[in-house]
Amino acid sequence: MATDALLHAKEWSQNDPNPVTAGHVKSLISAAENGSSTSLQELQCLFPPNNKRIGFGTAGLRSSMSPGPLGMNDLVVIQTAQGLANYLIRSSKDKYSTHSTAVVGYD
Repeated sequence: MATDALLHAKEWSQNDPNPVTAGHVKSLISAAENGSSTSLQELQCLFPPNNKRIGFGTAGLRSSMSPGPLGMNDLVVIQTAQGLANYLIRSSKDKYSTHSTAVVGYD
């Protein structure tokens, strides 16, 4: 279980384009590898063993600002946008036109 959290955290920190959140995760990894149980517990909360991710509901993505797949952060937004784009491309291929348009709003 601890190994899973460390592996997921390492992968996440390598893909996270935000130097602040990536740096925070890297410092937790380093501390956990040096025996910090507090850092390991935080990593296990941020990177659960079941690979659970933030849910997309009727209000869109809602979560606290934090690193990892359960938080709202740059990498979650990038992955969600890519997943939505892939879905739209697959579902609209050759149905309507050769040109697709998407509108993204934010508040």
